[in-house]
Amino acid sequence: MPEELVILHNALKRGLSLSIADLPTADTPVEATCKFSAPDIKAKAEIELTLADESQKNYIADPQAAKALLQPGKKSILAFKVQAKGKVRADHDTLFPPLKFKCKYRIAAYEGSVPSRSVLYRPQKDSK
Repeated sequence: MPEELVILHNALKRGLSLSIADLPTADTPVEATCKFSAPDIKAKAEIELTLADESQKNYIADPQAAKALLQPGKKSILAFKVQAKGKVRADHDTLFPPLKFKCKYRIAAYEGSVPSRSVLYRPQKDSK
């Protein structure tokens, strides 16, 4: 495995940040964002986020696969819509049922993935 792939894998495993500001409902999809960077990579990398298998029975993501090109030394943000298939609640920063995404990546002909990550619930604070 090339060193570049190991660096990218470790950066995504450590620094992949998924969040949502509103609770999704069956009637109202909400925006989820994913922020990531891999400052030590020297080559462009393709990133793809999809709904994790364990979340597909409770949520719908649009698009089904969100893709971005991660450039050396730059931060990237992916945004997508999430809709619940049933009732969703939050306990502090955790959604129930859990909302998880898997991240696949590719540099040149090499591919890999990082484990599913839970989306954190980060409600927007009122600016009063």
